[in-house]
Amino acid sequence: FSSALRNALLEACPAGSRVDVVAVKHKDQSTSEYNHSEVKKTFVESEPMSYVSAAQFINNNHYHTALIQYEFGMLYGDHLTCFLRELKTPKVFTTIHTVKINYQDNLQAWVQQANFMSDRLVVMTHSMRHILNSFLVRKMHFVLYCTVLYTTLYTVHYTLFNVHCARW
Repeated sequence: FSSALRNALLEACPAGSRVDVVAVKHKDQSTSEYNHSEVKKTFVESEPMSYVSAAQFINNNHYHTALIQYEFGMLYGDHLTCFLRELKTPKVFTTIHTVKINYQDNLQAWVQQANFMSDRLVVMTHSMRHILNSFLVRKMHFVLYCTVLYTTLYTVHYTLFNVHCARW
């Protein structure tokens, strides 16, 4: 899926745009499985400083937009908050792949923080948008994922995309 999303973004962006992937590496996972022409950096899901290092990599490469793919339980919310705070891209879009009616307080707090640190939250359905708007302090402009890139819904659990695309 990462490759398909990357290719769709390259088609949507003006010629000469860069779309690179910063991918999550699980503790015992080898980076040899990644296509290194697309994956420019990895970070370890359980190491907070690895998230900071990934954000610094993005900042140092002057990306215009970061597209963050978040699935509850797949990444550490507190670590991702550190990542978002460190990130200095002009635009940040955070896709939340799972929306529940009743969040535990810590997960609801994380969604609030992601909301404040993102330019847009991306969700899969109208019902997800309504659930999040029921408790978000700052009402967010949502983008429905399937209308942006695909008519088929996919889930991306571990990938952060960094986009340099003048159109956004």
